[in-house]
Amino acid sequence: MFAPSTFGYDYGGQEQRRQQRQQGYGGADERGLRGFAPPGRAQRSPQLQPPRGKAALLDDGMESSDETEEELVLSNLHANVYAACFALTVRGLRDKRTTTLLVSWLWVLLSIAFNVFLLHMAYYYVAFKLGNRFSGRFAQKQVPHATAHLVEVINGNKTLDPDRDQYLVTLCSDLPSPWFFCLVEFLFNAYLMAQLSTTRTLLFQIWNCPVVRRRDDTAEERIENMVVSGLLSYDAYWLCCLLVFPKMMLIAILWYVGTAFIAFTTHISTMASRVLLLVCIAQVDVIIFESFFSSSKKDWVTKVQVAQYSKQCTRYATAWPGELAKLGFVTVLCGLAWELFSCEFDLRDLCWTCARTCTLQCSAAFTFCGPEDLGASWPWLHLMHNTDPNPTRSWNPTR
Repeated sequence: MFAPSTFGYDYGGQEQRRQQRQQGYGGADERGLRGFAPPGRAQRSPQLQPPRGKAALLDDGMESSDETEEELVLSNLHANVYAACFALTVRGLRDKRTTTLLVSWLWVLLSIAFNVFLLHMAYYYVAFKLGNRFSGRFAQKQVPHATAHLVEVINGNKTLDPDRDQYLVTLCSDLPSPWFFCLVEFLFNAYLMAQLSTTRTLLFQIWNCPVVRRRDDTAEERIENMVVSGLLSYDAYWLCCLLVFPKMMLIAILWYVGTAFIAFTTHISTMASRVLLLVCIAQVDVIIFESFFSSSKKDWVTKVQVAQYSKQCTRYATAWPGELAKLGFVTVLCGLAWELFSCEFDLRDLCWTCARTCTLQCSAAFTFCGPEDLGASWPWLHLMHNTDPNPTRSWNPTR
């Protein structure tokens, strides 16, 4: 292999740092991360400390036993603002690039600010617009009064007043099924779980990254990419607080506001557009990354690799136990959403019972039950407008 300065280029001062390490380490690159692939078990060197919370460094020349050694692996970063800021911060601190640091954190601040603003507007719309969608006799108690009125009508097998209950009839005609909400909520929770998994990956990459003693040893430039080989002992704490935890908090708030946004939807057509809006809110960091970062920088970020100790819990989280845990967590979130907005779903269930149970008198106020078959048959959709109202009338093309 040619030295980094063979063609007149010095990739980030890599040759100088390599010579300094060789002089300080007795003429050998003891960190052992050059030619790292394939990942496997590696003896911890005097310059690579275990992750935070572990014991002290091993003595020189002491071989690690099966109880203390861990699997040192490389993992790629995801394509978003937070992961890009992590890689650029490591390189900026190592090379003392102040502008790189400021711009990378500027994109993170913009992403958080846009998320907070959009979540505030969604909350405002839910709290002061969707929360007051009743009028007239239901203006004070709203959903509880409407629910109690439908219970009285169904239990007493009464009819709905065309004038007094017109708004309630219109509302029940357009309300989506409660089971349709469950499906949409499940898919929404699954999407947020993917966002949370991306953030969890960044958390593991930062927290399980080896500890080094010098800033120059935190990253190693290669011709094709950069390897984050370690962090200083205090780096993981402030990086997690500024990059990982804000994203997790935004995901949690988005779940609560987004679930209310979907639960209060009274039209099936508007539900799709609102879910799309929630997806866009969750993708703000990816939109900024894809829109403002240059193509070369985006390619560089996705190729950056982070060295991390792969613990047993990490391997379980990335295997089939982690997949089942995600499925269980998404299901629990759906149950929690149903419990939090149970009053809304009680009203939906009563509306569907009243409108589609043709033996009840209140079904006469809706169009789901016909006068002849009482809704017992399901019409063919392609034949709904193919019936000639005057079958004896012939068609004359010259007319």
